[in-house]
Amino acid sequence: MKKTIKIFALGLLSAALFSCQDAALPTIDNLVYISDAANGRLGVVNMADAGEDTKVSFTVRLAQKAEEDIKVAITIDESILKNYNESYQASFNHVAAENIEAPALAVIPAGSISSDPVTINVKSFETMGAQYALSFKITSKGSIPVAEASSQYIIQLMKPLKQLVPTFSRACAMQCAPVEEAWGYSLMNYTLEWWVKMSSLNINNQAIINSGGQDCELYIRFGDLIYSGSSGYDNRFLQIKTMGSQFDTGNPTQGNALNHGQWYHFAISYDGNTGKSIMYKDGQMVAELSTGAGRPMNIDRFQMCSSNSYFPNQAEMCQVRLWKTTRTAAQIQKNMRSEVEYSNPDLIMYLPMSEGPGATKLNDVTGNGHDCNIGNLTSAGGNGIGTQAVAWTEYAF
Repeated sequence: MKKTIKIFALGLLSAALFSCQDAALPTIDNLVYISDAANGRLGVVNMADAGEDTKVSFTVRLAQKAEEDIKVAITIDESILKNYNESYQASFNHVAAENIEAPALAVIPAGSISSDPVTINVKSFETMGAQYALSFKITSKGSIPVAEASSQYIIQLMKPLKQLVPTFSRACAMQCAPVEEAWGYSLMNYTLEWWVKMSSLNINNQAIINSGGQDCELYIRFGDLIYSGSSGYDNRFLQIKTMGSQFDTGNPTQGNALNHGQWYHFAISYDGNTGKSIMYKDGQMVAELSTGAGRPMNIDRFQMCSSNSYFPNQAEMCQVRLWKTTRTAAQIQKNMRSEVEYSNPDLIMYLPMSEGPGATKLNDVTGNGHDCNIGNLTSAGGNGIGTQAVAWTEYAF
């Protein structure tokens, strides 16, 4: 099934980019313009599912009716997007010409002020995590000029995060490659982010990530024996142990409890120049930790679901990304519900975890070689994929 999605406004595109020359024109009583581009707006549409074309529509209008048909040429123009990227430090890739089907003309019938909806068809293609857009312009084929500020338009193509996700148990305990040698990363800046959903939060020390290296650690778990309720210890929180200290999502007995069976996006960022670590939940800062400036984070390994008998429940995880930069809150919020470009030079490791049924390995799509064989960490309870089938469920985030 093909989808048609009406363009809507995402934000303001500066009028300085599409300079309006109307003031230099002689007095006129009519203009041709793209109604969706009024006020210099940037459009955005969600891409259709894999294998399906995406259709976007817009309308060409007149300021007032004309007595004859008005023909307007439509041209795909990549230079418009290039100028936008340069002006706003954006990094959109233009959709390849062979994937675009656009009409050459729009017609505004005599006695009307608008054309029928004009449709551009974008054929299905693989984004590899990159952000794409297309840009076009209109030119008048008759005596009525175009309104320059509303004659060009950019449409961002958003690919919502929708994928198959694996369910892990302690039998899936794993360590990413290389396993036999230290990774050797010494990072003054880093960010780690991931999506996770736990089947239960009824026990302490369910370690979903164990990383770090010499003189420092990065140990991320649900639960610890520090918060007590009326029925004993309450483990409905995420704790991050790092740089000789620890911080968490807050006391679950005081309104900060996490829920089992609910998806959360978590991230930790670190700036060694200030010694500050920040924890984010669903794109919002929830805690920070200061451990002294000037210390790098040493990362020699990366393990998941690794706390052996302390991991009796199931974890669904995906979109694990390790960056060598301190990502901002805005960057985390912007990209948490979409993929990021696999070839981004700031990525050390990126495990989408979208392989699907039958997969025995999680692929590091950066090409840096940090692939992960499911169940290979036998010292932490892993027993290989052969005796522990991994369930895969599709989710939209």
